[in-house]
Amino acid sequence: SEVILQEVEAIRSYVKKELRPKMYELHGTDTFIIEAMSTTYVSTNIMERFAESMPNYIYRRASLNPHNPRNLADPFEEEMFDWFEEDRERSFWKGVVKKNGESFFISMHPDYIGPACIRCHGRVEDAPQSLVDRYGTKGGFRFQVGDLTGINSVAIPVSSSLRAAWQGSLVLFLITFCGSLILLWLLNLLFHRLVIERLGVMLSLVAGKKKEKNAVGPGDELDVLHASLGSLRSYVRSARKGSSLQPNFIGDYVVTRP
Repeated sequence: SEVILQEVEAIRSYVKKELRPKMYELHGTDTFIIEAMSTTYVSTNIMERFAESMPNYIYRRASLNPHNPRNLADPFEEEMFDWFEEDRERSFWKGVVKKNGESFFISMHPDYIGPACIRCHGRVEDAPQSLVDRYGTKGGFRFQVGDLTGINSVAIPVSSSLRAAWQGSLVLFLITFCGSLILLWLLNLLFHRLVIERLGVMLSLVAGKKKEKNAVGPGDELDVLHASLGSLRSYVRSARKGSSLQPNFIGDYVVTRP
């Protein structure tokens, strides 16, 4: 969109600096041939021909006071006039805008009136008669040098692209989510096989009995292991004391001399 907009600006600059002076030289300063001397008319018609092969690119020349009523600014373009007027250093804007339920990516460039444009956009009395005959005396006049006379913009419909991107993101999210669930299930299965089952075998050895397959205890395997090791530590402590402790208690039993 920026490339197309710069191309339009190049066309307007060519008409203003090359074609229009040549037409004055050939036909005199009182002549105004709109098809060759109006930057807006030339650029708009060229972009209409461009749109025949590239229908997704929409060129607009908007004005709050246009010669041609079809170039009258819509509500969004009126807001952009205020935005550019707030700071004259703002020379470009781009973004996604919704119009009539469709999303468009728009690039905009302000156009300020220069001395060469005053003849056609200043006083009605000074305007070429052919211009007045074509558009009348109501719109497109009473501008001064430096006024923001229009905004040039290129819009590209992006609703289908955004919709496709959203659908692709949703599919990618679902694939990632399902893959994560499968990965977590596999990790849990591996942990159960490599850790929990081996820990259960160790507990059965420490406890001196086989653990029932479906037995449910007061805690998990680590709690049982902690309790079993605690009992084992008590047994070892009592055995190390030997005959110095009278009597030696091991659970419900008393150790005496054989």
